[in-house]
Amino acid sequence: MYGLRASTGQVERVDISLDGGNTWSPAGFLGPCEPYAWRQWQFIWQATEKGEQLIMARAKDTEGRFQPLQADWNVLGYGNNGVFEHSVKVNII
Repeated sequence: MYGLRASTGQVERVDISLDGGNTWSPAGFLGPCEPYAWRQWQFIWQATEKGEQLIMARAKDTEGRFQPLQADWNVLGYGNNGVFEHSVKVNII
């Protein structure tokens, strides 16, 4: 989970940031934890502002390592595990 270094730990936590990575809040896991499988999670959020909102998610493994905010660059793109920002459009009804 750090740059190109492989992790042998399992994902134990997912955190969400709604302010560009200044603060992080825990998400909740859905379903079982299976070896070598994707892990589903959810984050319930009460939006208070309409418009474009930026959401970031990062994982922490059982070895205490957080997913890096930026991945180390390499020619073939291996180890591209940095945090990606996702923009969502919020409409409040």
